Amino acid sequence: MEKQKVNFILNEDVLRTNVDNFTEIGQVYYPLKSNSNEVIIEELVKLFEGTNNGFLITHPSHFEKLISLGVTPDRIGVVNVKATNEEIEYYYSQGVRYFTFDNIDKLNYFLEYADPSDVKISIRLNIKEPFGVTSHLGAKADTCKKMFDTLNEHGISNYGISFYLQKELLPQPNVLNQMLDYIEENFDGYKFRFINIGGALKPHKIDKNKLDESKQKLGADYIIVEPGRYMVGNAGYMETVIDERNDEDDIIVVKNGIYGGLLDAKLYDKTYNLVVPVEEGFVRLSKNEFDETGKKRKGFTICGASSDSGDCIGKYYIDEEYADRLVPGSKIIVLESLTYVEEFMMKLGGDFESEYHIVNCKNNTIKR
Repeated sequence: MEKQKVNFILNEDVLRTNVDNFTEIGQVYYPLKSNSNEVIIEELVKLFEGTNNGFLITHPSHFEKLISLGVTPDRIGVVNVKATNEEIEYYYSQGVRYFTFDNIDKLNYFLEYADPSDVKISIRLNIKEPFGVTSHLGAKADTCKKMFDTLNEHGISNYGISFYLQKELLPQPNVLNQMLDYIEENFDGYKFRFINIGGALKPHKIDKNKLDESKQKLGADYIIVEPGRYMVGNAGYMETVIDERNDEDDIIVVKNGIYGGLLDAKLYDKTYNLVVPVEEGFVRLSKNEFDETGKKRKGFTICGASSDSGDCIGKYYIDEEYADRLVPGSKIIVLESLTYVEEFMMKLGGDFESEYHIVNCKNNTIKR
């Protein structure tokens, strides 16, 4: 049975601007877990040309994909601290030289065969001690120090400290500066070559003066950033389609719900930015029942097309004059959805295909 495809639209200009903005901060390593689609990777390969930027992998399939696209192993780093010893050894045998560890036993196993003069090692610090937030990634400060001591004993000088500021922390003010302060206070005396910053940080919110200060205090030569969501997410959108409209209960069923990539509606209570194409551009679906003038909008509960009663992405409102555009077969666009949405989208029915189309969408306008 033929099914309508869900299209993902990439704006090359926005992606280029994002790469430039992060490159101003430091050396960029893009994590493929954010979006490993070949079109995205091919664009990044071109944009990374002539720089020290690279890619981070969490799975062997990521490595194979990068190699097939012409990325050399020296531009690849392993960020998955839960990778097995066998996986790490395989990557090393294939020429990868940048690895992240948070387990001293895995580090010691690695050092049994690795050439100390030809590796770059990142030791990941857990966020629980500085912020009181539980994370299964990273080691406590004392364990990190033992790993740094081990690296020094083996004659490895190309190492740095890394951390991942997860979403729960980001509402706090100056969360990056707090983490850098913690590192300065607890790792005085260690000669880091680099500081590796991971997490959903917008480039314009990163305090470059503080980074320079921390580099100087820690003796670091450069910064590494791991941008995913803010590298690719806003560089395009997803086009899905309305399957059904129930006027009795004001329900609209779209092809993509929580089982079609929009799972963050449940995991993080995320509000997706939805728009409807019209002749003059786009009309935004709002979370507000009334517009700026106090006029009431038409409300719909937007649900996914699965048989799960929890497959709902929320209540949205649209100006009455555009309510008749929300009919079966018409498009709904999910803005800023090129990270995680596509990567984890289930292929419905086994024969459902997602496609990327490289288009310039910078002239599209959004009506409020």
